[in-house]
Amino acid sequence: MKYKLGDEVYLKGVITSINFCAEIKCLYEVKTADEFVTAAERHLEPINKEEAPLCLRNVLARLRGLPEHDREVWLKNIMDEFELDFSHAKWREGYEQGKFDGAVEAEKSNKVVIPQFVADIIEEYKDKGAPIIDIFTEKYSNEEYNTWLVNELNAYDRAARAWLDGYDVKQENRYVVTDGNHLYFKECQENVEIVILADEMSGTMNYVKKFDSKDEAQKVADVLGWKVQEVQNESKI
Repeated sequence: MKYKLGDEVYLKGVITSINFCAEIKCLYEVKTADEFVTAAERHLEPINKEEAPLCLRNVLARLRGLPEHDREVWLKNIMDEFELDFSHAKWREGYEQGKFDGAVEAEKSNKVVIPQFVADIIEEYKDKGAPIIDIFTEKYSNEEYNTWLVNELNAYDRAARAWLDGYDVKQENRYVVTDGNHLYFKECQENVEIVILADEMSGTMNYVKKFDSKDEAQKVADVLGWKVQEVQNESKI
């Protein structure tokens, strides 16, 4: 037998009459394949394609009930399966409505705030004359960018708005190597151990090597016997 005592089941049928008397607990009469039964509202579930959100809630509830590791595996596979469709939909929605959820730092200028590496991607694709949607395909070959899109709040919206409306680059701490007295490390070249710049001329600091990691800067500083200095990197488009 397919069912045993105690199994919870749904009984498919059609509502044939409704009793509007508040004193009666079972307001509905439902015709099944063989007979009529009475039922309370809490016992009924609609069979209707338009009720898809109810099914979605059930799926979400089951996902929340999974162990953390299993839930992460499910979510990753769902994102891998539908992320391109999602990015297209979010771009269309934002483009048509003309509004996106920007970062808090950009509220005064009405521009979103994005990291420098995201700004570099946007400018690279604009220089190629590529369509906006191409900036989202970059994630397949750029792990840092893919991580940002997945983990940052409203990342797809922010990238799209940055393309359309301009952006502010997030102020980030960078590191330079200096002797502490107007000399700065620029780069290493073939046949030349190092290139040093003096900050005596305006604009010199634009060409000084800026490290994203303090540890990377410290390695160079140790070779030169110099020190690491923290600076701020900010640019706007």
